[in-house]
Order: sequence, then structure tokens, then C-alpha cells
Amino acid sequence: MIKAAIDIGTNSVKLLIADIIRNESGERQLSVIYEKSVQTRLGRGLYQSKVINEQAKSDTLEVLKNFSDVISSFNCRSKRIIATSAMRDARNGESFANEISKALKSPVEIISGNEEANISYKGVTLKEYGSDAVSLLMDVGGGSTELVFGRGDKVISFTSLILGSVRCYESYPISDPPKKSDLTASKHKILETLDSDKECIRAKEKLAFDKVLSTGGTAAAMACISRQTQDLDRDDIDSMEIPFKNIIDIRRQLWSMPLSSRCEIPGIPRKKSDILLMGVLIHEVVFEYFGAKVLCPSTKGLRYGALL
Repeated sequence: MIKAAIDIGTNSVKLLIADIIRNESGERQLSVIYEKSVQTRLGRGLYQSKVINEQAKSDTLEVLKNFSDVISSFNCRSKRIIATSAMRDARNGESFANEISKALKSPVEIISGNEEANISYKGVTLKEYGSDAVSLLMDVGGGSTELVFGRGDKVISFTSLILGSVRCYESYPISDPPKKSDLTASKHKILETLDSDKECIRAKEKLAFDKVLSTGGTAAAMACISRQTQDLDRDDIDSMEIPFKNIIDIRRQLWSMPLSSRCEIPGIPRKKSDILLMGVLIHEVVFEYFGAKVLCPSTKGLRYGALL
């Protein structure tokens, strides 16, 4: 059964088309047929104006129409369109969702942060942790960061933090190149958010884990930076383990140079060389907060869970 899922994020719009199959144990699995991610920066300027601007809407709608044509060409049984942080935060998010629904002739679900966390967890394979192991899944998006605490494939608790690579980059003043004071202030604000979240406080007190699964563009970029290449495929990324000290090294590298130099680093998409500063820093602070030691990047996540 071929299905499609579209994830309208704060920074990127992603399409996944997959065949839903059952293995010998009767579990549903995804066989990927087609996928694509296009950066439209839907959340540009949102955190000052509180609305999605017309250019961002136009760019995003154009990509969505192209995605709709692709879906039609694969004769998909169904399609699911999910919108996340930017759409739920913007005053005109619901009206834009209606505009998309009319253009694509499909409903748009603006999901809550907790729904986003839960769906993302379902989309990520956790076999490497074992059935009884405690794990943390991070999903650092453009407008929010979802943290899901689980044991095997069961969710223990989850939370959605008002932290994201685009949100933080536009909300926290940063010089070019960044100053030490910019880094100190940004780390403090991220830590303040963690320290004010009840689920994070509870997990820090009661749960212990060394490895953290992370899905999203920042995790994939860190994997590529670690290997100094832009050509890692899904299997390469999903099998990697990145020690915490390497995350610190990547953060130090990025925060020590101007934007023009970051654009030249292998593994960093040119359109993400600005906001990646915050995506990596969010990872570092979360790791410090929970005492985690190893990052396991994952190419799966929200759109996978949406289909399952």
C-alpha cells in the first residue's frame, strides 16, 4: 500500500512516499520509494512579526504543489500533510493551512508539540537500545525541539521545547563572526528553557542514558561534518555514533568563524550555514544537561511516524 506524507516545518518541507508492508512477524514497515526535502524557511521573520510572511508562504506553496504532482505520479493510496511549529505559532497559521488545503485538495493537520514528539518517536528505529534500555530521542526543528524519553519502543514521557534552530537564530543576537558573549548568552537561554520544563527536570532526576538518538537536519549535518563529506547516504548516517566531544569540537569550529567560512565546510548545506550554529548548540546543551555521551543520528522521524 503506497502512501505519502508531507512535513511542513519551520525551515524545510519534506516529502516521503513509501510502500507500507508487513514483515513475517506482522509488524508494519516502510519501504521508501521517493523522498525529498526543500528548504523554504517558512518561519523567516516569524518570531518578530508573529505572522508567516507572503514570500515564505509563496515559496512553500510552490514546493507543496510540486510535491502534490509527484504524489499523483506515484498513484498513492493516501497522503497525509502535517504542519508543525511555524504554523501552530503564527497568527495566520490556520488561514495558511486552509489555503494549502484548498490548493492541494487535502486537509492539513497542524499538530501540537506533544503530538509531534510522539509521532517522531514512532518513526525512529530503536532496536539498538534493546527492549529494556532507556533512550532519548531529540528532534531539533526550526521552531521547536521535541524530546521523547522511552524504554525500547514504549514512550515514557515527552515534551516540546520552544527551542529551534531558526527561532533561536532570529531571537538571540549573534555577531558575524560570533562573539564569546553571544555563545555564553545563547547557552544560558537554552539551559534556562530546559531547567524550566517539568519533564526535563523529572527525566534528569530519574532516568539515565548514554546514547541519544537525534533526527533532523542538524544531526545529519553533524554526521557529514564528522566525515568531512556531503555524500553520506541513509545507511551511513543511521549507523554512525558521534561522541559528545566531537559535538563540542563541531560547535567550537562553527562558532569561531564567519558565515562566509562556514559555507565552505564540507557537510554543511549552504542554506543552513547560518541556523546550524543554534542547532549544534542546542545539542551540546541537551547533552550537558542529561550527561549523555554518544549521539546516534537518524534519517527517520516525523514523516515516517506519520505514515505508520
